[in-house]
Formats: sequence, structure tokens, C-alpha cells
Amino acid sequence: MDIITAEERALIDQALTEMPEERRRIPTGVSAFAVDYEWTGSRLVQVGGADLSWRGADSICLGSGSRPAASPAPRKDLEEVRLEAAVAESIKGGAAMHEICDRHGVGKVRVRRIAQEQGLKVRRGRTRSELKDAKSAELDARVEALADGTMTVAELAERLGASQTSIRRRVKRLRLTVRSYGRAAR
Repeated sequence: MDIITAEERALIDQALTEMPEERRRIPTGVSAFAVDYEWTGSRLVQVGGADLSWRGADSICLGSGSRPAASPAPRKDLEEVRLEAAVAESIKGGAAMHEICDRHGVGKVRVRRIAQEQGLKVRRGRTRSELKDAKSAELDARVEALADGTMTVAELAERLGASQTSIRRRVKRLRLTVRSYGRAAR
């Protein structure tokens, strides 16, 4: 709900005092309906004879003749058409959702809408667990390449940007050789 400022309230009060009282009141029978009606005591009747009882009022209120026809859908400008065509081409090319969003600067909802309109299906990107597995495999390969027995777990962890615990687990699982803390490097 909007808040009326003191200045706006003063202007409204001033306008109401200047307006005659008969103009301030809404006359009987006036409403927001697009058609004129009158209350017979038991139902609404349109002036001219149409029945606006509770059963017939639904059709009148919903616009079955009492309102002008809906305006046509807005036309798309050339940039929007080109963007939708580019997004559709990316979908056809097999790009994942996040790739399409990044490439074209659009959101997931819009990509889904374009895909639905074109009858296409957007390829799902890798899940978090798949990404985590890929990152883990990459770290395994890097540890395996560097663990030649000349560096300690702490040195490997610092060089690879991972925790010592993570490196220690990989060294043990992959049965790699690392230098212990007490032994000097040869």
C-alpha cells in the first residue's frame, strides 16, 4: 500500500473542500461495470434487459462482450528476434544451459521459454557431483605428477592449493611416495 505524504493529504483535503458535496458522493447505480445496470432487489439487470444475476454476472465481468477485445500481442523488435535465433542455434548446437546463459546474457527462464516455443530441449549441464568428480580427478592427476618422493605433503598442498589432509588421502589411496618431514631432500 502506498503511503500518502502530509503534502499530498493537504492537497486532497483542499480539493475535497472546494468540491461541492453532491459531486463528492457516487450516485446510486454508478459502478465500474462497462455497462449500465440497476438493482431490482434480487438481482442485477442490465439496462436494456440483459440478466446480470450471480450466474450471468460472471460472463459480463470476464469480458464476454462488455469489454473491448484484447489487444494483439506486442511485436518483437529485430534485436529480440536475432537474440532468440542465436539462443535457438546454441540449443541446437548442444550447448548446456549455463553456457547459453553466459554466452547470450539471458536467464534460464528465457532460455527455457525460447526452447519451448521452438520445440527444442536444452541439454542439462553437469551436476555438482559430476563437477566435483572432475575436479577431484584433476587434482589426483596433479598429485600423481608431482609426488616423486622429493616433496613433503605440506609442500605438495601449498603448491597445488589444496589442504594437507586432501593431499595425504590422495597419496595414501594412490600409493604414492612423498618425503617425510624428518628426512632431508637428496
